Amino acid sequence: MLLTTTTLPTDDGTCAIDIIVKPGAKGDVITGVGISRAAKAVIDSCVAAGSAIGGEKINFTPQSDLLVTVRRYDPAVTCHPATIAGPDPDACARILGTHMSASTAITTFQRGSQGKGGTVHIPYRMQVNRCSLSLRIDDAAVSAVKVAWFDIWAAGVAINELCGKKGLAGSVSDVGKSGDSPVGLEVELMDAK
Repeated sequence: MLLTTTTLPTDDGTCAIDIIVKPGAKGDVITGVGISRAAKAVIDSCVAAGSAIGGEKINFTPQSDLLVTVRRYDPAVTCHPATIAGPDPDACARILGTHMSASTAITTFQRGSQGKGGTVHIPYRMQVNRCSLSLRIDDAAVSAVKVAWFDIWAAGVAINELCGKKGLAGSVSDVGKSGDSPVGLEVELMDAK
């Protein structure tokens, strides 16, 4: 696959794996397994060894133009009290395993029920068995925001790992918030009942 800089959360939601094209390089080619092996090497030598400082792996691709770093990741997940039923983590994994993780394209999320192609209407809800993923705009005064599905996926993985696997619902606010977009989405996973 041809890569540009991207960030992936680890399964437990506490580390980020950054895949970076070296400055001046046009790109490189690597499989998902190759990235996984490079990240595991960093985790084994720099994180699991007790230092927990993170680290990087270089010179593991044909062009040697990619590097993989592992660093602390704080997705600001809020787990909700047990009064809100937690989702089924396996059902949530199926939702999160859809097109979200592959799409780094920016999508417009807009309030209301009518809109043009390429716009996702807010509030948005996707459901599989006992898992419901919902998206809302954080600020009631804002009618539309632009966010990559990949960022929604990363927030969902962190919620599922840190809350869903403990039987709790959870959410992350400000997903996609940046200098260009001062308001983000709230991503929430809960029981679909």
